[in-house]
Amino acid sequence: MQKREKTKKLIARIVFDAMMIAIYVVLARFLVIPTPIVEISIISLPILLCAKLFGIGDVLVIATIGSFLEQAVSPYGLMPTTPLWMMPIILMAAFAGVAFHLTRNSKRKLWTYVIIIISELILTFGNTVVLMLTGYVVFEMSFKWLIGLAAPRLINSGFRMLISCILLPTLVPPLKKILK
Repeated sequence: MQKREKTKKLIARIVFDAMMIAIYVVLARFLVIPTPIVEISIISLPILLCAKLFGIGDVLVIATIGSFLEQAVSPYGLMPTTPLWMMPIILMAAFAGVAFHLTRNSKRKLWTYVIIIISELILTFGNTVVLMLTGYVVFEMSFKWLIGLAAPRLINSGFRMLISCILLPTLVPPLKKILK
């Protein structure tokens, strides 16, 4: 009986991971608000959810597969710069997975908010660095123009932080019950 329960939990976890990958791709490619300067999205939510619920292993799988699929279905497709564009979300996932694991026994909700904020900043900083590198090297854009993108990108990051800080503590308890 105990082996059967472990198998059921493993299958539920694999299905949950697959759903988070699908949600990530949908959020990243199809539920984006385009503006002239940045695209506004909440792509980090499935990553943060998985990091909070399962930890580093699952979240790295979701971030890697999800970001690869996102690149594959993007208008640019798979290019030599694909690994560069995948790195920010993978770094964010690694940080969130480790940080949530280290604070898993803490009763303070403050840690959740701190981890969300730092994770979002890692994602924004990483994406900005990749944008600057590819913009400067590939498209020969000036650094002055690229640096002008920093403020709108931070505003977008703040939006993701706010949404994640509201939704993550709301979604985790019911998901924990479902996944037991």
